[in-house]
Formats: sequence, C-alpha cells, structure tokens
Amino acid sequence: MKEKMKAALFCRIPGLFFGLLMVAGTLIQAETITSGYHFLDDHELLRIEYSLEMDKVPLGELVLAWIKNDLWWRFRPLYWVERVVGTAIMGSDMFYWNCYKAVMGVLTFHLLYMAARYLKAKWYTGVLFAGIIMMGAQFTPWYRSANQENTGLFLCALTLYLIGRQYYKEKWGSPVYNISIAVAAILCGLVKESFIFMMPAFAAIKFWLEYFQTCATRKERGTLRRLLKRGVLCYIPVLAGFGFNVYYTLFQVGVDNVSYAGFHSDTSIREYISGILYSVRTYLEWYLVFGIFCILIVLVCYQVIDLKKWKEYVGWAVIGFGIMAVQLVLHAESGMWERYIIPFIIGYALVYVLLFDRMLQKDAFRELVYTGILMALLFIGVREARSGALQYADDGRLIDGYLTYVVENTDEDSKIIRAFTDGELNLATSCWLEMNGRTKEFYYNWQSGEFSDNVQIVQVNQDTVSWADADVVLCYSADVYTAIDMMGLTQEDVYERLQYGKYAVVVRGKEQG
Repeated sequence: MKEKMKAALFCRIPGLFFGLLMVAGTLIQAETITSGYHFLDDHELLRIEYSLEMDKVPLGELVLAWIKNDLWWRFRPLYWVERVVGTAIMGSDMFYWNCYKAVMGVLTFHLLYMAARYLKAKWYTGVLFAGIIMMGAQFTPWYRSANQENTGLFLCALTLYLIGRQYYKEKWGSPVYNISIAVAAILCGLVKESFIFMMPAFAAIKFWLEYFQTCATRKERGTLRRLLKRGVLCYIPVLAGFGFNVYYTLFQVGVDNVSYAGFHSDTSIREYISGILYSVRTYLEWYLVFGIFCILIVLVCYQVIDLKKWKEYVGWAVIGFGIMAVQLVLHAESGMWERYIIPFIIGYALVYVLLFDRMLQKDAFRELVYTGILMALLFIGVREARSGALQYADDGRLIDGYLTYVVENTDEDSKIIRAFTDGELNLATSCWLEMNGRTKEFYYNWQSGEFSDNVQIVQVNQDTVSWADADVVLCYSADVYTAIDMMGLTQEDVYERLQYGKYAVVVRGKEQG
C-alpha cells in the first residue's frame, strides 16, 4: 500500500512542479499579477461591482442581466456567471483576479499532465503535452483575466483528465465518471462558441479509447450498441447539449454579429480560405514547421511502428486533426492569433505529442530524438509566453501612470474628452474615470465629429462639452497634435502634454513640466 501511495505521489509531482515553474513562474517573473488595470475588458468588473455594492442588485438577478445583455451577439453564459460571482467574492481588485487565474493555470497544467499520464504516456511526455498546449502565444489568457479561454481550457483539461482516469481505471460503465465527464464537457461548451465543438470531440475521444481497450480484439455483434449503451449517461447529455448550443447560436444569437469574427454573407469562401492560410502561415508558423518535421520522422521510422494498431492510430489522428480543422474554419475571419489558438492546440498536442510518441515507443532512441524535437517546440513556446507577459506588464504600468496622472490633475468639475479611435479603450477609460469621481467625460467620434456620453455608471451626465472648453483630452500619441489644434491651443497658451507609450494626455492651464 505504501509503495502504491509513493508511486501515485511521484506520478503527480512533475505536473505540479512544471506547472508552477512554467505558468506561475512566468507570471511572477513578468510581474503581470501586480500589473493592475488594463484597457481589455477589466472595466466589466468595475461595472459589476458598482451594481452589486451601490445599486444593491441581487446576485442572481445581476448574473441573468449580464447573460441576457450579451446573448444578442455572443453565446458565452458561463463566462458571465464567473465574472459576476467572482466580483461578488473578490471585487474589482485585479491582484486577486490575477492570483485566481494563476492558480487556475497551474491546475490546468497539472490536469493536462495527469490526463496524458492516465493515457499511459511517460512523465516527460505528459509535461510536453501540457506545456505545448499552454505555453506560446496562446498563454495570453493566463495574464489577461478577462478572457474566456482560461476557464475554457481549464474545463477542457478537466474533461480530458476524467476521460483519462476512466480509461486508466477501466470503469467505462461507472455512472460517476460518465456523469462527471458529461457535466465538465457541457460546462466547457457554455464558456464560448469555439468550445462548443469540443463537446463531440470529447465524446469521440472517450468512445475511441473504450473501443480499443475493450472491444478491438474481439469480433462480436452488437459491440457498438453495447458501448453506446454503457456510456449513455455521458453521450446523450453531451450530444444534446451540443445540439442545443449549436441551434441557439445559429438561430437565436447569430453568427454575423461580430465584425471581426464569425461568418458573414458578404464574405466569399475564397476569402475564408485565404484567412485560414494566413493564420497557418503567420500565427501558426512554428506549429506548421514542427508538424511537418514530425510527420516526416514518423514516416521514416515506420518500421518500428506497430502496424497492427493502425486503426487505433488513424482514429486518434482523425479526432485530433478534426479539432484543428474545425477551429481553423471557425477562426477563418478573425485569424488564429494568441488566445484564439485555444482549443486548436489541444488537437495539435493529441496528435503530435501523445499519438506520435506512442507510435515510436518501441524504439527508445527514436523516441528520444522525437522528444528532443518536442522540447525545442516547447522552448519556443515558453519564450513567446514570457515575451507576451512582459509586454502586458509594461503596458499595465504605463496605464497606471497614465490614469493616475489624469486623476491628480483634474477634479470633479473637469471636462474630459476621450478621443481614442478604439471603442473598447474608450469604454475602459470611461468606466475607470467615473469610478474615480470624474463623471464629466465625453467620447469624441472622429468619423462623425460628434460628442456622446454613452456609459455613465454613476449618474447621467447633464453637461455638454466642446473642444474649446475641454480641460483634458485623452487620445493616442499619434493623434495628440491634432487634438491640441482642435483645442485651439497655441504656443502662447499654457498647457501640458504628456505621453505614456501610445497613450497621450493634454491638460489645459497646466505648464509643461
């Protein structure tokens, strides 16, 4: 018994160790956890917190309100459950949110590692499987808390872990495992549209593993029916949930509400194909290069592959490449960059890490060479993840200095113009200013030349503004001189212009420091 406990503990140590090293280590070293407020959906927390604390909106009512408000253009209900409930617990303090996502990231890495181990991969293969999925440009969600992909990948990892454990324990008829897998897969499909298509993929993985573990060597009638009946508590809920999500997304939400993603009638098939090829050449370049190289190695080493298992290998490859193909199509318009690589990367790792490594297991030397190639891919991924995290932390420090300066050089009566061309940035700036007592702020539309007041969390703005009487203007650094001209300022006037990276601020009546 003690030996089994020691073996079980040793089996888990690499997953936790490398999860802490790669995920938590990258976040701590880059200082993203303490990087503060960003112009990337962090404003949602401010608005939710105000509704909970100031407007006293009941928690359940607020959750439903955010879900309903979002359903007109997106299908991601679980994201809003997490955001609202999380704000009720942690508030809008980004430090707590970043710590929460860091812990989730380590757990995700460990679950992916354990999933690979339960599927009879060696410990270092498990580390490569988890590392290649998480580390790279797709590491973004672990330092940007306001992304659906972090929770989505966690639920994918949990589902794979449960399937792998069921395979390892050979408990295919267990209601506990089947229901748990179904719940995890269904929750995964409620995070974001792209994760909906992971639901049938999980069902396929479970079925294929069970088939080749219990029935592949026997030729009996009714095999498929028997397997489906045994897993009915898993397959029916998952496929029913998948059908509902697809129906609701297609016919209730729509797939053409987001200008930069989805499918639009005015976009030709040729343009979508061009988008897919652009993603592969640009955002997935390293995965393409290593993928081709790995396929060549497997073809060259065909003599060490157990060809009696060719059906098992083909089925596994179909599932993995199927996941990749579906995600490429779904992201044909938006492009598969950074976080959008998830969950494509899961299919990639299933094929190139787990499948190909298993095919080469009979030859220790060839497997070692193949492992070295995967380690090189992981090294590139770690480097990209670190680079992105460092840049994000630097941007956070700039934003903190920028917004702090604005508050220190204005009061509640100051009239502020937000002249950013990015709508998301305008929204994030407006929410932060209002929560810090600067409610007389207006958005300037460069195309229409009109001012609007479209947020107002605290109170409805009764004032008006013009460029001539604006006390402060916030804009991109590239537009700062145009803003100064529109304010009517000349060299004889007193004003201060400061730039914080790509963000600029002009304060009327304050001398240049």
